[in-house]
Amino acid sequence: MKLRKAKNKNIELVKKFVNYSELKRADWPREVKLAKTLLENSGDFFVKAYLSFKLNSLAWFLTEDGKKYVFEEKLRLSLNFKPTETVILSDKKVGESLSLPKKPRNLKEFLNYGKSKD
Repeated sequence: MKLRKAKNKNIELVKKFVNYSELKRADWPREVKLAKTLLENSGDFFVKAYLSFKLNSLAWFLTEDGKKYVFEEKLRLSLNFKPTETVILSDKKVGESLSLPKKPRNLKEFLNYGKSKD
């Protein structure tokens, strides 16, 4: 079934979560009504939410698994990570420079590693 441009949030919600290519024409009113009730109950949560798979029906959000997903997703969206503070580095050295021995790059250098050149 070919869809036109979404006219309201209910249809956008159905398009976002439901595999509408397999949805029958008779099922559209039920899905739009479910979308309307979900939007009334949860506000803009479903606009921000992400689901990694497509549903057969929005009624899944009314099941135990769906309610658990909504609860966890609301917690995830409520996280507020503060931006990290920026550190300004100066050009001055702090501490002493270390002289580290050169690592061996081939077999000969490996066999002679640690021996001093006289």
